[in-house]
Amino acid sequence: MSKLKYLGTYISPIFALISFNCTGFFAYSGVILLYVLVPVLENFIPTNSYNFNKEENKLAKKDWFYDWILYLLVPLHLYVIYVFLVTIANPSLEIVDLIAYLIIMGTILGINGINGGHELGHKMKDKGQQLAAKLALAISGYGHFVIEHN
Repeated sequence: MSKLKYLGTYISPIFALISFNCTGFFAYSGVILLYVLVPVLENFIPTNSYNFNKEENKLAKKDWFYDWILYLLVPLHLYVIYVFLVTIANPSLEIVDLIAYLIIMGTILGINGINGGHELGHKMKDKGQQLAAKLALAISGYGHFVIEHN
């Protein structure tokens, strides 16, 4: 399968941004898509158990595409947090909408903050990735992970 499938990393932040611009039932659209639609689709999409062989793995480690998928995730993550904070600062925000925004933001912190930060943290020789990892993880309340895990 094409390496473009890795762009799927950006689906959850996009769902969050959509949710932050909706109210009522539609404020829960990101939650419904991530917690209902995605698991249902996983039952119908054929499983792909293929892993890179040693040679493909070496080539992938040298391919900038995979690194930039992770690098670009951090500014997007920060932008989603910014939009979330601006959205919840609205004094006329309904409590049902706030609950939806909190659920999807918690999901984003877990999916993109912790998972993305975890993957960035594995590049021990790259100081840029280490900084990006620490930033993504710290915002998610898991800043100690890079030091502890690696």
